[in-house]
Amino acid sequence: MNEAHHLALVLAVATAGAANVVLPCMTNYTLAVTPSLAAAPPPCSWRHYAAFAASVGDGSWADGTARVVTDAVGGVAAQQATEQELTSSLTTALTIVEALRLSLGDEAYVSRTAAVDVDVVGWAFDWVERPVEEGTSNTVTVTPWEDVAAATAERWGSLIGGALRRLLPSVERVAVRGIGPEAPSLAATAMRPDGWLTLELVNGVYAPPAVAADVTLLENSGMHDDLWPSDGGCVSDKGTFAVLTAAQLSSRVAAGRLGGLGLGCLWRSSVEAMVASGRLFWATSYQSHEHLLAVANLRGVGATIEHAFPSGFAEQPPLSLELLSPSGLLAEALRDPYERAVSRKEALYAFTTALWRHRISVGGFEPTPATSRNAYVLAFRGAASAPPPAGSAAHSAYDALWRGHNTAQAVRRRLQSHACAAASLPDTPPRHAAVLRGAEWCGGRVRWPDEEPTPAPPRSAEASALFDSARKVADGGDAAGAAAAYRVALKASPSDAAGWVSLGVQLSAVDGAEDETLAAFEQAVAVAEPSDVRPPLTLARYFARLSRPAEAIAQFYAAAAADPEYFDEVKAGVGTARAQQGRLADALADFKAAARLTPQDARLARAVESMEQSAARLAAASDSLRDAVHSVCGTPCRDVVDASGTGVCAVTWAQGCGDTPPPDGFSADATVEALCPLACAAYTFRAQLG
Repeated sequence: MNEAHHLALVLAVATAGAANVVLPCMTNYTLAVTPSLAAAPPPCSWRHYAAFAASVGDGSWADGTARVVTDAVGGVAAQQATEQELTSSLTTALTIVEALRLSLGDEAYVSRTAAVDVDVVGWAFDWVERPVEEGTSNTVTVTPWEDVAAATAERWGSLIGGALRRLLPSVERVAVRGIGPEAPSLAATAMRPDGWLTLELVNGVYAPPAVAADVTLLENSGMHDDLWPSDGGCVSDKGTFAVLTAAQLSSRVAAGRLGGLGLGCLWRSSVEAMVASGRLFWATSYQSHEHLLAVANLRGVGATIEHAFPSGFAEQPPLSLELLSPSGLLAEALRDPYERAVSRKEALYAFTTALWRHRISVGGFEPTPATSRNAYVLAFRGAASAPPPAGSAAHSAYDALWRGHNTAQAVRRRLQSHACAAASLPDTPPRHAAVLRGAEWCGGRVRWPDEEPTPAPPRSAEASALFDSARKVADGGDAAGAAAAYRVALKASPSDAAGWVSLGVQLSAVDGAEDETLAAFEQAVAVAEPSDVRPPLTLARYFARLSRPAEAIAQFYAAAAADPEYFDEVKAGVGTARAQQGRLADALADFKAAARLTPQDARLARAVESMEQSAARLAAASDSLRDAVHSVCGTPCRDVVDASGTGVCAVTWAQGCGDTPPPDGFSADATVEALCPLACAAYTFRAQLG
């Protein structure tokens, strides 16, 4: 039977309400357990879903106001504001239905009339915004049911429930039980007015019950977040690839120290219990990379993969990740070639993204994977239902080799090796490659600790009182008085970087205190913790104010080394300093980088537009210029302007070089502009540049 005939038959049966629905495209999937198969086009498309929606009478997939509007040929004719949320819900419904069909077999599924029980494990059932912890899929605190009741009823009653009601017209009812550490406790409660779908929420960690549900689904399971070695525990595939033994993991979980733990670590014991039960379990992932790592982890704990396929249901508008040229502050910092120190945060990001580079360039993973809820579905079961073959010498030898190859330390060494190899890939940015080569396990000298460094001790009570007093004076507008008060406080706490910054800020408002201001800001940098970004950032801005752009740039990048998550401010500041140097093309590149990081900044967008015009005019005006001399007082022309800004172009030889004889053909009254026409081009043509 061809697909068109099958589709017509299924839709006719479904419309008549005589059977549960089988979307024929889903019968054609392949077992997507390799990068090439995972990257293949999914079996289903909007055409299939839209044709079914048109068949149910009102052209909608769900109840309520959210709907997908289709045209006469079954294509998407319009996008509603709610469509992205709707498609996310429909994917959940389709996943449940396909899991049920593949668990029961087509014939039993189509004729199923008895109630269907569904356990959904690990999902929060929580529609509030989640805080993000860098480098991990973190859990969040439990939200009271009353805060999410309306949103959950909309999602599970109208959207998911509405879709399930259309796909399972013969089923008596559906009972969903949600289990997870973020779920509020809730007795079975009707989510639809007709009572057809009920939802029960259980706060806690899942354990296989005595009587299995018809479908048990690990939604967005997080099994990809870490790697599961053969000797227990987990190995992080992020940062320094830290190893946690099973005992260490149990200890942290028991103590509630979950910060920084990926869900993969937390899930291992639950998944091992599932595998041991011998039952069939289903799991979903957002993208092909996550799917493939989940497959690897499941195999690592002895599971058999029975189904693995892309669902094909893409969220609208589609979302994707550019893994070889990612966006964001840390990624932009790694692409910037300016030579500077490396912060722990930037290094950890470099190691993580290097591993992805290796997976893509060497392992065949997708460079631009799509990301949408339940994009990939797999099913697994354990040895209880599929016992291993009888032991043999060859089998025992292989098993020993496999386990030795996949111990925690072996896995970590392999991850480190792959990250090091990424340094030699042709598309790895030079700074990124240098950071990788500097690591101890890549042959460098830097050893990055697994844990964050210990923070500096807090201020003493005496110092805190003195700083509070100084701040009150500053709030009153008396800059000189506040500076005096901060000096007193700093005697009680001379290594207080924030105090030195505050002193400098007050002194900067006092006439004639430039030297003292600069000294305060420099002292703040000298005593600051390596990760404290404010002292170098403040000193950089003051250097720019003094028209000392080269020193400003050095301090801006020192701030980036302290904390690259301030890289948007760094690039905006460097752009300003480059403009002071008359390097307008470089300034434009810096402003564009800052604008990429803060696209909502209208002022910065205007600066980019203005700088584009000025840089183009300067390039045209200076095309034929050459410096008349190589150096001024022994300093190259370009370095003179870079150090002091274009204002130095008005300085004469006598003012800058004293009694040193001027070059042949020039008098002592010759300006830097006359001596260095190319380096001073932005000064010369300032009126035309705007």
